[in-house]
Amino acid sequence: DQSDAFFTVWEVLLSTLQEDPTFVDTTILASPTSTAHQTLNWMANSNHPDLTSMIAEDAQANVTRLLEYYAVVSIYYSLDGAKWNDKMGFLSDADVCDWHSSSGGVTCDNGHVVEVALGDRYMRGTLDPALYHLSHLEKWSMDMKYNYFRWFRGSIFSHIGMLSMLSELTLVHLRLRGAFPSELYQLTQLTHLDLASNGFAGRLPSEIARLT
Repeated sequence: DQSDAFFTVWEVLLSTLQEDPTFVDTTILASPTSTAHQTLNWMANSNHPDLTSMIAEDAQANVTRLLEYYAVVSIYYSLDGAKWNDKMGFLSDADVCDWHSSSGGVTCDNGHVVEVALGDRYMRGTLDPALYHLSHLEKWSMDMKYNYFRWFRGSIFSHIGMLSMLSELTLVHLRLRGAFPSELYQLTQLTHLDLASNGFAGRLPSEIARLT
């Protein structure tokens, strides 16, 4: 049986998660090895000071912050964080804004996650689409040269428009294939784009001029 806190966290997040296109079937919660289950279980039972306080005070009022924790913790579990060379403070008792090291991690501004940088060796797995719940994200960088990595279901770019504040995007050595992703045109704040060492084919479309 799960703790009351587990279901408190899930019920608060559920109403938000169900309204976006990356939502996955709730039946995955029945699997202890699923990223969603592991993430929610950690959030509910880790006794993390910040999470404990938010859940006890008013989980609904703190839904944005809870979603940020959910997204970042999902990165850890979906990419086999227990085996990272440098865990960058992930899952520590520190605030999520302090989950970083010289290898990368999370950076915040005004209490919200604005940057995620991942490049540690031995990341492996399938990145969870919960990343798209970082609604304040401005910078996202991943260098997967020395990792065993797959994207989540479908294209990485399918829902990237949800990151409406994204201004810098660096995705290198990810073995991406196909035509240049038109979904990037939705990122109206984008000023820096690096997709080096991938395998895109064809000509760059004229619409790329939409990017600032």
